[in-house]
Amino acid sequence: MNNSIDDIQHTDSSHNLLLTNDTTIPIDSSVCAECIKDTFNPKTKYYLYPFTSCNHCGPRYTLITHSKANTTLARFPFCSYCNNELIDSTSRRYYAETTSCNECGPRLDIDLANVATYIKNGKIVALKTVGGYVLLTDANNI
Repeated sequence: MNNSIDDIQHTDSSHNLLLTNDTTIPIDSSVCAECIKDTFNPKTKYYLYPFTSCNHCGPRYTLITHSKANTTLARFPFCSYCNNELIDSTSRRYYAETTSCNECGPRLDIDLANVATYIKNGKIVALKTVGGYVLLTDANNI
């Protein structure tokens, strides 16, 4: 018997219906095209914010069982704008616990230009994220 979350079935005793849970837990993923647009659009709240993410991208699997209050992101309460996106059921950031911006989210301890220079020079950079550390390197420059 396969016990993946996709195969869990429930019986609703009040209606005698067999309900199938077809929810999938998405893996952590790279930034989606919409978040890239947000990151490089000076008219958005997420302009040049390096941790821009939504429900379509970002660290989802590592946070699936946690609310923001139970993660390292607890130190960064939502600003009113991000909170409004979080509770807006039409937003792609609806209950995306990693939602944050330049006003309310984590900051880098180093300039991104320096990170890019390190990587171009064959260095390995460790980036601490909500799901652990991500190692950044240029695979063509080893």
